[in-house]
Amino acid sequence: MRTLKEKRLSCPARRERRSGTIVNVTSAAGRIGLPFEGHYSASKFALERLSEVLRHEVTPFGIRIIVAEPGDVGTSIWERTAKTDAPASPYEGMLGRFLAVKAKEMGPGADSPAHVARQIADAIEAAGGRYRCPVAKMAGIIMALQKFLPERVFFKIIAGNYKLYGK
Repeated sequence: MRTLKEKRLSCPARRERRSGTIVNVTSAAGRIGLPFEGHYSASKFALERLSEVLRHEVTPFGIRIIVAEPGDVGTSIWERTAKTDAPASPYEGMLGRFLAVKAKEMGPGADSPAHVARQIADAIEAAGGRYRCPVAKMAGIIMALQKFLPERVFFKIIAGNYKLYGK
């Protein structure tokens, strides 16, 4: 068993050892743009691309990159996030419906942080494991739907889930 210090090696030390794993925790929102969360999706998408580039650069040195892509995880982030109301805005109704659905997803519908951490740990321990690891409830399913469904159908599913059009 390695010590904690050995587990926290820098990239140069990992290159020298020709081994190691770097895990970047992005989000399913880095691959699937969610309404009213453009800033969040954009930052997670950027980390997805950075991880992809890093994978190309460090794989020849025996370093493995894992991108953990959580869906909804029951942390305090949603409670701490400022919710903007949009009175007298064209987005008022749509935003209200979105926030109501998201509150359920991030509350009782969310996966536990402990379960997600265990999934990430399992991905790290898997020899020759996957690069992308959707974790938490629904993340893998929704990303598979995005990959295999026509865009028009997938966008309707997202809009329907968040009741964007009032239904």
